[in-house]
Amino acid sequence: MREALIEAVGNYPYWRKHFIREAYSKALDAYKDRYAEAFLQEISLATEEGLPMLAELYIDDLQAIWMSHKFWRRTAVKMDYKEMLLYYAIPMLLDLEDPLCARLAELIRDTWAARWPKEAFEIADRDRILLGFRGPLGALGF
Repeated sequence: MREALIEAVGNYPYWRKHFIREAYSKALDAYKDRYAEAFLQEISLATEEGLPMLAELYIDDLQAIWMSHKFWRRTAVKMDYKEMLLYYAIPMLLDLEDPLCARLAELIRDTWAARWPKEAFEIADRDRILLGFRGPLGALGF
């Protein structure tokens, strides 16, 4: 069943092209429509006590995939997966009403930080990410 969770991060070329100010909110809604049910099913199977294990297994699965790439591509694939977690998977989890979704988002962040402390990240919801986009004159400070 975790295959859908892996696909949610592994399909980064499609979602990356929508990571622009004008398209992000609609893209996140489409991402949510496509993958939310799979995350909710995994969370309900794991229950609250099993969420740390689910986060560990999820990161294990992603790591196994990027490690299967040629050694010169591994870091790039790892960073692509991290971007997908940051910009799509975690904000989607934070958008969902189930409080266990937000807990899973935190556990994914904590699991990543425990394994790669120099690559730790903070989680952000949709609104915080939208605030980070610059306007058309962003380079000029507008």
